[in-house]
Amino acid sequence: MTRPLEKQTLLTQGYFHSLDGLRGLAMLLVLVFHFARIKSSTFKFEIGWVGLQIFFVLSGFLITKILLASREKSLKDFLRQFFLRRALRIFPLYYGYLVFLLLLFFAFHEPKDILSYSTYLFTYSYNFSILSNDWEFSRMYVHLWSLSVEEQFYLVWPFAVYFLSVSSLKKLMVGLILVIPLFRFLLQIYLANAYESKDQEMIGNMIYWFSFSHFDAFAIGGAINFLQQDFLGIGKKTWLYITLLICIIVASINTVALQADGLFQLSTLGYPLHSTINSQHVWSYSILNLFFAALIWNTITAKRTIFNFKPLQEIGKISYGMYIFHFAILVIFEKIGLHYYNNFLALMAYLIACILFAYVLYHGVEKRILSLKSKI
Repeated sequence: MTRPLEKQTLLTQGYFHSLDGLRGLAMLLVLVFHFARIKSSTFKFEIGWVGLQIFFVLSGFLITKILLASREKSLKDFLRQFFLRRALRIFPLYYGYLVFLLLLFFAFHEPKDILSYSTYLFTYSYNFSILSNDWEFSRMYVHLWSLSVEEQFYLVWPFAVYFLSVSSLKKLMVGLILVIPLFRFLLQIYLANAYESKDQEMIGNMIYWFSFSHFDAFAIGGAINFLQQDFLGIGKKTWLYITLLICIIVASINTVALQADGLFQLSTLGYPLHSTINSQHVWSYSILNLFFAALIWNTITAKRTIFNFKPLQEIGKISYGMYIFHFAILVIFEKIGLHYYNNFLALMAYLIACILFAYVLYHGVEKRILSLKSKI
């Protein structure tokens, strides 16, 4: 059965180099955010967590775009091509890192809890491990929760794109955008009752790690594929300004609520991670998702933006390996202790080390594996 893509999807361009630049910015935000959280750090950069939110929205856009372009294939070929290509993109570095952690454990007994969480890690379900009452934090693999969320999204989204008409798919996306904030609201109530011993920050962490909590981010990203040059009679650049203004208003409301509780930090810019105060877990994520969608839309349709900056694009290209290994590099830097002498120099050295390591990994290993995708 031939299922040609309807005209509503105007984005038929193959590769958006500018999105590598956006990906590079998101990666730098995450790196600085995590570096600023090490002991004895003299600066804070709490807003850096939004880099991960950019990745979620971007993933929704790109994965939906890839799937829409393959809808004319048979179900078998459609699924085979998608999952094999995803496996080549994600599995080698991910499982290579897990093997590295296991070797590290058997040699030095660090990270100490790796065996307890190995089942979660090897099955891409680590984000659910946080629901355990005896959950323990480990910087060597704590960041892998987000890859679990991504992988769980990959398991269901291809079927939605393939079996639904474009009209029904649009309705599903709108439904997710509207319903998921309500889901986060109800999830907070349930978790607060089920885990009475946990503080609100931990409850907020559980909510953020839950895969369905980000399905509105994926849906908002996917919806970009159906946007024309304007939406509801409003141009893309105007939408960018409107969503930015809404972000600022929401940040101001959040700030007032946080100050009332004595929890405001300037470096959060009004968007603290894992906060449930003033129901920020319900609507703050949604507002940020909308802004990042508007940013992506503007980026792929504008002739030139800051994301055309070549060094930023290069960082974006190697960002996956950087994300996988950056905490291991951070632990090494912390043991060296350079940050005790000069935080800025330590940060610069850390960023350079992450970039160089990921560059070598990409050109030495990743690129060769990715070349196999063209044969599928």
